[in-house]
Amino acid sequence: MAYIGKNGSDAVFFALKAVCRVVNRYHTKLDAAIDQAVTDGKISSGQATAAHAFVDSAVVTCAIFQLVAGNSGI
Repeated sequence: MAYIGKNGSDAVFFALKAVCRVVNRYHTKLDAAIDQAVTDGKISSGQATAAHAFVDSAVVTCAIFQLVAGNSGI
């Protein structure tokens, strides 16, 4: 494990930690809620596409920062 000290990734990781826990736990339910909002006419399919992309990228971003944090000795 490389230790490169505080470089901002630690602050980002800790700030995202709670959000990541929620997104990882509920991403399937978030996707279902987005789909239901389209069905109910609350949002457009384009908005749903953006919302799904946001949730998907949040999951990936959380995984990446977990790796960065582990590599930084956090």
